[in-house]
Amino acid sequence: MTEKMILESLNAAVENTTPDILESLMAELNITDEPKELMHDVIAKDEADTADKWVPVKSKAQMPWRRIASIAASLMVVVAGLSFVTSRTPLALVSMDVNPGIEIKINSKERVIEAKPVNDEGKEILADMDLKGSDIDVACNAIVGSMLTHGYLTDLSNSILLSVSADDEKRGTEIEERLSKNVNEYLENTEIAAAVLGQYGANDEAIRKFADENGISMGKAWLIKNLMNTGSTKMTEADLLGLKTQELILLGQKRGVTKTTSYGNAESSQYIGEEKALAAALKKVGLNKSDVTNIKYEFDVERGVLIYEVSFRAGDYEYECDVNAYNGNVVSSDKEYDPVYTAPGGSGGKSSSKSGSSGSKSSTTYRDDDDDDDDDDDRPASTPKKQSKPKYDDDDDDDDDDDD
Repeated sequence: MTEKMILESLNAAVENTTPDILESLMAELNITDEPKELMHDVIAKDEADTADKWVPVKSKAQMPWRRIASIAASLMVVVAGLSFVTSRTPLALVSMDVNPGIEIKINSKERVIEAKPVNDEGKEILADMDLKGSDIDVACNAIVGSMLTHGYLTDLSNSILLSVSADDEKRGTEIEERLSKNVNEYLENTEIAAAVLGQYGANDEAIRKFADENGISMGKAWLIKNLMNTGSTKMTEADLLGLKTQELILLGQKRGVTKTTSYGNAESSQYIGEEKALAAALKKVGLNKSDVTNIKYEFDVERGVLIYEVSFRAGDYEYECDVNAYNGNVVSSDKEYDPVYTAPGGSGGKSSSKSGSSGSKSSTTYRDDDDDDDDDDDRPASTPKKQSKPKYDDDDDDDDDDDD
């Protein structure tokens, strides 16, 4: 039923339920020259009048029922009107992203009010579908099916971001968790080992503006903002805007963004992995794995490229190397002097540069020289008292062996 048909139906209902008070007015005013068919069947003849004078008489019991019926009919019209308005009032915004991006507004009954694409790929997904009025669970499965059919969900691009924005956090979170679970169950019946990252975000005007300015869904905007709050000192919003949805989801799973529901693992076989990243970092600084302790890894993004941030300790030095997650190139390395001493009584502890300590810290940043053919002949760029920022100079077209 179209909006015009609904409005016409409501107008007809109003006209049909208008109380008929003509006869009661006629009785009160003693008007009796109307046709019989307009009067009640229950009549009485006044013995004092002539034989052709009829006076309509109403039962006292009839009047309350007519008033009640009129009031009830009026209330029905009001309720119908409120129901119509409520059905068009958004309860939440559901966003679905692979690389196609789609936003779906739903009402309090979780029916689709509007489904619109946020990019050209999204237009392709919705081209043959009219989801208006559909249950949101059905609509989500239909969209996922279209993404599979059009080849946007594959073995290498196996992740989907499902986001719900609402003023009511409890209701919004419940919807997000249920939809994420349902989409995951739907994908389990396919041949793809898919991953679903669900998230809740409030209706925020700043996030809406950020999404509109960058041509992305509100859900993707929320994920970017949440990733910026995961403690990285390297990533920027510009870096994250340049990444694919699959890469953002992988970062989200690796870094543990908040208010999320996660099923499956985002495909990462195209990246070198932590062990190869460590091997590249050790080769860079001229150490073996047996020489180092306290090895740590962190997945991050810098200058628009996904990296493994590898850190470890060897002797009195702390090392940190950033390794390109795709090709294993070491894009930066940092060496910090941080001696460990044995405190009186045999307990160990790190030295401090404060007065009274037995050691001091210094940092040396190494950078590759494009004219240097010796893989192990890295020279200190500087030796400041405080830790310096990493220097970058490796490019993919560099002939230096360090770029392998």
